[in-house]
Amino acid sequence: MPVRVMVFSAKRSQQGIVLIVSLIFLLILSLLGLSSIQSATLQENMVGNQRDHDMAFQAAEAALRWAEGQAKKGNGIHDEAWAPGSKVNTYALGDSRLSSNPQYHIWHPSGLEGQAGEGDDDTNPKPIYQITAIGYGGSPNSQVILQSWYVPDE
Repeated sequence: MPVRVMVFSAKRSQQGIVLIVSLIFLLILSLLGLSSIQSATLQENMVGNQRDHDMAFQAAEAALRWAEGQAKKGNGIHDEAWAPGSKVNTYALGDSRLSSNPQYHIWHPSGLEGQAGEGDDDTNPKPIYQITAIGYGGSPNSQVILQSWYVPDE
């Protein structure tokens, strides 16, 4: 009597399973790729904003130093304190990357004079100036406002 060997094939029950698994794997890889792209874009935006802020800060600092020199010479001094919309002087920095040139405002408050330093004559007090400088970055939305009190050293 001949022996019959029966071979069962699982081929029929597995048809399409590889396709489904590979599509799920492709979907997971696509989501990881999109997440990486979003993260890189966010980091680029943060670096760009920080660069704009740094440029605005440096422009405001340059205008502040310039204004101190002008106050020492007695140029561009205002009688009123700075407020948004006040008259300001412009410092032509000449940097084309900036959205606007930095501005400064020098205020000499009436009746406010500095104390003489050690060994100085108290009969001739030094003037005190409040200097406000506004620097702009590459975008007009990035602004830095610096303010200092300045007493010329003569």
